[in-house]
Amino acid sequence: MESKKKTEGKKEKKQQEASFSWKKVLINIGIMLVSFIVIIFIINIILKSYTHHGESLTVPDFKGKTVAEVEQLCADKNVRYFIKDSSYSQGAAPNTVIEQDPKPGQHVKENRRIYLTINSKAAPMIRLTFVPERSVRQTRSELENSGFTVSDEIEYQPCADLNLVQDVKHNGVSVRSGTMLRKGSTLTLVACDGGATGKVEVPDLIGKTFDEAAILINANDLVLGNITTDSGKVVSRTSGKSIIYKQEPEAEAKKIPRGEAVNIWVRRRK
Repeated sequence: MESKKKTEGKKEKKQQEASFSWKKVLINIGIMLVSFIVIIFIINIILKSYTHHGESLTVPDFKGKTVAEVEQLCADKNVRYFIKDSSYSQGAAPNTVIEQDPKPGQHVKENRRIYLTINSKAAPMIRLTFVPERSVRQTRSELENSGFTVSDEIEYQPCADLNLVQDVKHNGVSVRSGTMLRKGSTLTLVACDGGATGKVEVPDLIGKTFDEAAILINANDLVLGNITTDSGKVVSRTSGKSIIYKQEPEAEAKKIPRGEAVNIWVRRRK
């Protein structure tokens, strides 16, 4: 009887030990899960704090600023700058910012570096490429695409082929094709006057639409002057379908110098 009790006691003890062992395992697993969740939570907070730090900074506009002004702005805004290049932009002051990256108004982190392009002191030298006996329009387009400025004033010389360019001048002096000049240099075209003395006949514009008249005026090396409506109002532009009923100078009048203005009076087509 006593032996039986001892056996039952041992069995009960083993069951208690097994139960306690499983409880211990479950508790340890629970502690590990809680610890893992806490660690992940803390890491997430740290990462968010780090990656979002300083995102509220707005990139200032450096365009047109000198290097000294850029330094002051960077100090005030807590950003840095780096001059990555220099280029030439006609009309911009020397040694001022003409481009920046990132652009003004963008949001960046604190202490972000802004890359700047500075306008050089002098325009680079470029080669003049001039092919004679081409039209004024074609020559102007080619020279401007090359980086030169072409004057609106054209010099005419007596020769048969109207508006074919014979020469190019810089500061009043003829320049040969292949000459190196500063980018943006102003050039003057020298063209044929068509065998006349630099004067042209006034085209007849009466009854023409505004668009037709504008083409005729331009084709005869004249310019459009004042545009007066039938109500007496002077405008700079009107409907392309408006009809010209008066012009000054009149057609068939004596020849006038190239580049002179032709004034027109218009009314809406009925």
